[in-house]
Amino acid sequence: MRYSGPLLLLAAGLLLGGCESDSASYIVDKRDHALTVLRDKAFPWSDSYDTALVVARLPDCQRRYPLKAVSLKNGVVVLYPGAQENAFLLSQGNNWYAASTADCSLKTLPAPGEAPQPLGSFARKDGKLRFIAKAAGQ
Repeated sequence: MRYSGPLLLLAAGLLLGGCESDSASYIVDKRDHALTVLRDKAFPWSDSYDTALVVARLPDCQRRYPLKAVSLKNGVVVLYPGAQENAFLLSQGNNWYAASTADCSLKTLPAPGEAPQPLGSFARKDGKLRFIAKAAGQ
């Protein structure tokens, strides 16, 4: 029994070794005004990421919303400008959302008939989740 502590630590390390947790932010106009995508892989055998969106315009509001889980192979969230100031659209595969930093809200939407030009995407780059801005003219 006296060696159970190190064995438990080793077992926990092996179980949690394939876990991931990362985030990336789109800064709207300053650090306290942003959309942040959070992505977690809870277990090494998981085949998807649990995702969430934090909509923040501090000090007025900040809220965290769960998004649909996404495949490990296609965990991209695309960000589009909305029709109004501080409004944004996000697509995550076939899932569409409308986010507003005016009141820190998030709503699910049907797919739009025609999506605007994207601002960029939250995707894996260099082994980490990052916001990758779309270059002008692309």
